[in-house]
Amino acid sequence: MKAEKARKAEEKRRANEERQKAEKKERERIKAEERERRKNEQLSNQERIRKEREQQRNHDNDTDYVSVWGSSENQCRQQ
Repeated sequence: MKAEKARKAEEKRRANEERQKAEKKERERIKAEERERRKNEQLSNQERIRKEREQQRNHDNDTDYVSVWGSSENQCRQQ
């Protein structure tokens, strides 16, 4: 009877350990996925900012060109 109780207690302890290990592994997996998601989000934000800056530079360059072109046209008209 004692041996049976001891065996059941040992099985219960092992099952508990396995469950805890599985839960820990799952938490670590979720943390790793979250880190990866944040990293990708940060990279996509950096890419979006880079594209916005590039578009702004292109817009500024276009504006400068129009300003220069417009001013030379005005100079021609004045002469």
